[in-house]
Amino acid sequence: GKPLWKSKVSSEVLSAPKVSGGIVVVRAGDSRIFGLNAADGKRKWVYERVTPTLSLRSSAGVVIDGGMVYAGFAGGKLIAVRLEDGKVKWEASVAQPKGSTEIERIADITSLPVVDGSLVYAVAYQGKIAGIDRATGHIAWSRDISSYTGMSSEDARVFVSHAGGAVYALEYSSGKRF
Repeated sequence: GKPLWKSKVSSEVLSAPKVSGGIVVVRAGDSRIFGLNAADGKRKWVYERVTPTLSLRSSAGVVIDGGMVYAGFAGGKLIAVRLEDGKVKWEASVAQPKGSTEIERIADITSLPVVDGSLVYAVAYQGKIAGIDRATGHIAWSRDISSYTGMSSEDARVFVSHAGGAVYALEYSSGKRF
């Protein structure tokens, strides 16, 4: 139970760290993602982006799969960065902020992405759910479903809870409803 190391990041950490390939990945409350050496806690890389003036507070962390780190952000963006060095592989727009007020323009990804096969799925509040090609970052399909609580997948289906109180089951490769 004796601490091996301690590493300070830019702000509070709102989600559990993820560990893969000797790298600890943490997401800070200021939208920065840190890659720390698991052996000594030294910073290997940091990914940062500008946060809109108004966004939903989220405790969504990151998902690591196949040497990539996937994370959703305010403004409806999903990113894929390389675990080894934090370099961006691609960025996809799941939702476009729209409206005349700051509140109407909130289109944030507030839940963990779901990785299943060749696609990664993300859903935005006041936006869409999308299946995104993991290799290229191109949107394979999208549907107008808003959620701030997230989704899961099983048996070739993606399950998402709509902000209006419904639960949808979507075919994972096309997004069609079952």
